[in-house]
Amino acid sequence: MKPYLLVMLLLILVVLIVLIFAETDQVSEECSEDIYNCDNFTTQSEAQIVFNKCPTDVYHLDNNKDGVACESLS
Repeated sequence: MKPYLLVMLLLILVVLIVLIFAETDQVSEECSEDIYNCDNFTTQSEAQIVFNKCPTDVYHLDNNKDGVACESLS
C-alpha cells in the first residue's frame, strides 16, 4: 500500500471519530436542561425529532406520556 493512501485513510478515520463524538456530546448537552417547548416548533414532526433525541422528556413535550410530542401541533 502506498504511504499517502494510508495517511489519507487514517485522516478519514480520525475525522469520522471526531464527528461521532461531537454529535454525542451535543445531544447529551442539549438534554441536560429544559431549552425547548412546543412553541419552538412549527410541526409535530419537528418536535418529535427533538423529543426522540433524549431518553427522558426533559423538555416536557409529551405531557400525557404517550410517546407523542406536542400533539397540539398535529
